[in-house]
Amino acid sequence: MSYTNHYFLKHKLLFFNLTMLLTAFSPFIGEANQNFLLMGVLVFSVIITSGQLLKPFKNSKVIFLFPITMVISSIYLGDFNSLSYLYSLSFILFFISNLYLIRTINVKISNYLTFLKTIIYCYFVVLIIQQSMYILEFDELFNGISTEGFRFNILHTEPSYATTVIVALLYSYISIREIQNNYLYKFSNFKVDIKLWLACMYIIFTTGSSIGILLFFLLLFTFIKNFKRIFFLITLTLLAYFIGLSLEFTPLLRLNDVLLSFVNLNGNYDNIVEADHSASVRIIPFLMAISSLEFYSLLGMGVDFSANYFPTVIPGINEGSYNGGLIPSFIIDHGLLNLIVLIFVIKKFVISNFISFPIILLFLVSLNSSLNTQLFWSVMTVLSMNKHYKNIFLNPKIKSSLN
Repeated sequence: MSYTNHYFLKHKLLFFNLTMLLTAFSPFIGEANQNFLLMGVLVFSVIITSGQLLKPFKNSKVIFLFPITMVISSIYLGDFNSLSYLYSLSFILFFISNLYLIRTINVKISNYLTFLKTIIYCYFVVLIIQQSMYILEFDELFNGISTEGFRFNILHTEPSYATTVIVALLYSYISIREIQNNYLYKFSNFKVDIKLWLACMYIIFTTGSSIGILLFFLLLFTFIKNFKRIFFLITLTLLAYFIGLSLEFTPLLRLNDVLLSFVNLNGNYDNIVEADHSASVRIIPFLMAISSLEFYSLLGMGVDFSANYFPTVIPGINEGSYNGGLIPSFIIDHGLLNLIVLIFVIKKFVISNFISFPIILLFLVSLNSSLNTQLFWSVMTVLSMNKHYKNIFLNPKIKSSLN
């Protein structure tokens, strides 16, 4: 096969992988929200790239330390044959496979920006279809996976995951525009991208996810450097917040109930459960983990320990069915050693510094999804694309070829 054809196939494979990571289609979703189509793509990509994975990582061998430490801890705990461990290792290898493709292809920046916009507009179109079908009282919604009332999963497995993906894509789009233009995103850029912004805002504010709204406003704050503008945005945000509460806007009501539940916490988590059970499943394990050292060990307590333990302290969850966030489940199940290695991987391949919006995004994603979810790895991959473009644009020769 010629070099040109080989390059073309790797280019197509990368965009196909990204599309599968960022979307979910109902015919391929299992009872526990497993994306079987993605799993097939994952295995295919790892097999196709397996013979060349070492080439682009000559100076970045730490990426392979992660699966190695995961295997060591699983053997030590006797969990190596666990399906959950194999699932985790598959996602890690898929991430490495995509990093290989990202580093060897050097996708033109205009092509990647077009891809980001296309995914966002696809989400927008599907949301319009789902909302129209709901209003017209269709028995089943198009791509309906976990819709409930006026809350829509769009092109993902649940509403919070869908809005998180949209915020991640919008952030990536803005950041890469800044890298491309070599200056901060300005109001003139906003006017050019007004359709994209309106599509994103419509998705975020009408999907019915509180976390999507929270992430969106946090994103806005990160792009404002002027103190007066920050003060203005805070005032505007608070005004919109109280107007939303007065209009009984459901996502804000849920967010407000959760915030108020912290006022009289006093070690009792019942208030959080009563305020929002869905949020309590993510928040209570985190609060318990940071308040006690009993959950921490070097190699972890074993796969699915948290899945069996937290249902005993959080009502409304069946034993073994807890699928909370990577924080704290990953730390408890897989131990501090794997956590340290994961942090190194994130710093090396995903983010440029620890004081940034990507860290906030990853933290909230880690509260909302586990290591074995496509949301976590889709956000990791999108952010790694950002870092890749930032690194290569420091090289003038490569920069000229990617514009």
